[in-house]
Amino acid sequence: MLHSDPTTHHTLVLNLKKIQGMIRKIDMLIKEDTYCWDIVQQINATIGLLKKMNTTLLSSHLMTCGKDKLSSPEEAESFVQEFLRLTDLNKK
Repeated sequence: MLHSDPTTHHTLVLNLKKIQGMIRKIDMLIKEDTYCWDIVQQINATIGLLKKMNTTLLSSHLMTCGKDKLSSPEEAESFVQEFLRLTDLNKK
């Protein structure tokens, strides 16, 4: 469940639309047998925006869900474990 402020939500939606367009562009480049370097550049740009989007979402998660759960002794431990799993996955 996404509990972000309207600006963050708008940014995430906008970035997702950009990523969808970038994926379509990669598909087109491959189908047109474009020079590999150009395809790699487009893939790297897409990965960069996905990483930026992921950072924005994690930050929002900490400021909303995390803030609430960390203030509850019953939920704090499970939230910390969840967050550690998420950050470990981001390293891969």
